[in-house]
Parts: sequence; C-alpha cells; structure tokens
Amino acid sequence: RSNKLLKNLCNHNLEKHINDVLHSSHDFHIFQIGAHTGFERNDPLAKSLSIIIEALPMQLQQRVHWTFVEPSPPNYKRSQKTVLEHSNLCDMNSINAAVVSDQVSDVTTKDMIFYSLLDTIDPVTGYDERSGKTFPAWITQMSSFSKDPILYNGDQFSRRGLNVSEYIVETNVTVRHLSSLLAEFTA
Repeated sequence: RSNKLLKNLCNHNLEKHINDVLHSSHDFHIFQIGAHTGFERNDPLAKSLSIIIEALPMQLQQRVHWTFVEPSPPNYKRSQKTVLEHSNLCDMNSINAAVVSDQVSDVTTKDMIFYSLLDTIDPVTGYDERSGKTFPAWITQMSSFSKDPILYNGDQFSRRGLNVSEYIVETNVTVRHLSSLLAEFTA
C-alpha cells in the first residue's frame, strides 16, 4: 500500500488515491513525522493535502485523520496551536515524540538525546528574542539526534555575530517505534 501511495504522490494522483480510499469505506490516515510547526510556508505537503481535503465532502473529511509528530518541545508547542487553528479541516492531533525504525531496540530508545535550538527563536518567523536578530524561518527545522545539521548551519549564527553552540539544546525525548505509533492512531 505504501508503494502505491508514494507512486500516486509522485504522479500527482494523491487526490484520486485519497478519494479511492475514502470511497472504499476505509479511513485515510496521514502521519507527518518531523512536522515542525505544521502548515508553515515551506511545507508543500501540508498545503497540498489541505487543498485536497478541503475539496472533499464534509462526511469524507471526517474520515481523514492527520497526526503531526514533532520531537522538538518548542516546535511541538507551536504545532499544537497550528493543529487547533486547522482543526476544522479534518480530525487532527499532534504528538511530542521522535519516531525510529522498528529495527532500533527498546534499550537504545530509553534516553535518546535530541538536539534543537533555544526556544528564543520563533519557529515561524525566525526572530530571536535573545539577540534581537532574525534568522531564516527554516532555522529551527535543523533538529536531529545529531548536532551535525545545526553545526552545518552555524554560519547563520556567525554572520549575525552569534555562537551556534550557545543556542544548541539537548533534550531527552520520548521515542516511539513506527509500528506502535501507527497501531495507536489507526486502531
């Protein structure tokens, strides 16, 4: 099924695929893993899906379930507001967790450290209330189990006379295996 969905998405047949699923009496589940804040300007998935869902009759919209998954606490907090703002579109919820492959053992996932940026940087506008400087809006999307994506973009900080290391936050995050997440939200 996932290969068919990927093929449909790449062939611009996603709207037809969603309609086919919904007309076959099944619900349609969307999991946006690493959702950041949801519905930001550089999120073509959310924009496209919104247009498709809005075009559905109300009784079909109610059978679309969209889950935003975001591990970064400040980005998750913002995503909760975004989900609330768009909740008339379909059944939406958000979860503050990181998702790992089912091949990653439970022991490994107990205390996984996640790297993100200080919550002084607004995840939508990029404005940093700490320094009074504005970063590109995508800067808070640079979060990961590795510091590398943040360090790679360290020039964004040095250009503003700031030290990227002073902005990196280490957080122990809740980690979910993909299969358990899917099972919980599609039951």
